[in-house]
Amino acid sequence: MNISQKEIESITTVKCAQPHGVLGMHPHQKGKKNCLIVRAYLDDAKSCEVVDVADESVRYELKRLTKDGLFEGVIADRSEFFKYRLRIERYNGEIRQFYDPYSFLPTLSED
Repeated sequence: MNISQKEIESITTVKCAQPHGVLGMHPHQKGKKNCLIVRAYLDDAKSCEVVDVADESVRYELKRLTKDGLFEGVIADRSEFFKYRLRIERYNGEIRQFYDPYSFLPTLSED
């Protein structure tokens, strides 16, 4: 696990002031190697994978960190950001694939 208990609690209790800083894809260092880490909070997902949009046969499994659906996975063989979707299996067996809302930069406006 590469996330602190405080960060987990802030996400799972919906009290995180900057969820883009925790969820989505981020640069990560594993030992001396640059790689990526992806986190998603999906309370209706039994399992979750990152799917590369450029080649949908390339998938990376995320591990469940909490019972209520916080997932995390290190992508050790890549260090450059890439477009991705999340592929989940729900508890009822349904499979869904969708863009992670945290894969987009946060937007501030006058509204």
